[in-house]
Amino acid sequence: MRVKNILPFLFLLIFNICFAQTNESTFNHELDFLFHLEENAQLEDFNYYGSKLISEQNFNPDQIDSLNYILGIVNYKFKNHTAAEIHLKSVSDNSIYYYKSVFYTVSSSVESKNIESAFNYLVQKDFTGSDELIVQLQKHELAGIALLRKDFALFDSLSTSFETKNEILKEEHNLQIKYYNDLKKLKRKSPLIAGALSAIIPGTGLCYSGNNGQGLAAFLRVATLAGLSLESYNRLGPKNAQFIAFAGLFSLFYVGNIWGSALSVRIRYDEKSKEIEHNLSVGLKIPIDNFFQ
Repeated sequence: MRVKNILPFLFLLIFNICFAQTNESTFNHELDFLFHLEENAQLEDFNYYGSKLISEQNFNPDQIDSLNYILGIVNYKFKNHTAAEIHLKSVSDNSIYYYKSVFYTVSSSVESKNIESAFNYLVQKDFTGSDELIVQLQKHELAGIALLRKDFALFDSLSTSFETKNEILKEEHNLQIKYYNDLKKLKRKSPLIAGALSAIIPGTGLCYSGNNGQGLAAFLRVATLAGLSLESYNRLGPKNAQFIAFAGLFSLFYVGNIWGSALSVRIRYDEKSKEIEHNLSVGLKIPIDNFFQ
């Protein structure tokens, strides 16, 4: 009687073992095909087939997490950030890929200039009880994003509480402090003042905007044409073609120097601001790549 009672359980156990082995074999086979599509840069087919596996195949939660992680990372690699974020955010917090997925989601949002999305996603993550390196990496990323948002008060708060023994994080955080100081010094100068200065003394508006070389070049051009125009006027008179040509060129370069000076203020500010933002973005990506690759 006891043997009869045990037989169904033995059958169920053997069935589950065989099913698990078949399931694992199928999963590995599907992964091989996905990697084949990736290696051949067939991203559209890769995404279609991978999404189909997630929705239609009877894989276990760990396997689904693995699929979402792979789909997310590959799309990140190909800079398809929308798809990358969808899949990486779908990785559960029980997965071995969870921390990687969180920080590559942030990196993807930053690279696609969705700064608010990156901030709102990461600030909601509670890594209390996690490895100290993960906690400090979160602070580092939030601090960099705070600077990208020009939120200096938040950066001050995060920077004050930032402590790590990791040399990469230390170095990158010191660079963040440098960029913080650069951003605070970066002031948008007045186009009106730049134009007025160049109207009085050609080129000085460009010097005011920080383009000293261009300012000197503008002064020499306008001054040379002014001298040639004056000489032609004195020698040949106001109706002479040579004077008219030089006077026309002088007027063109004089007005252009005023207009260029006014524009240079904004261009200079934008260029410097973009340079700092680029450096900040790179500084956010370096620790993530270093820790998780």
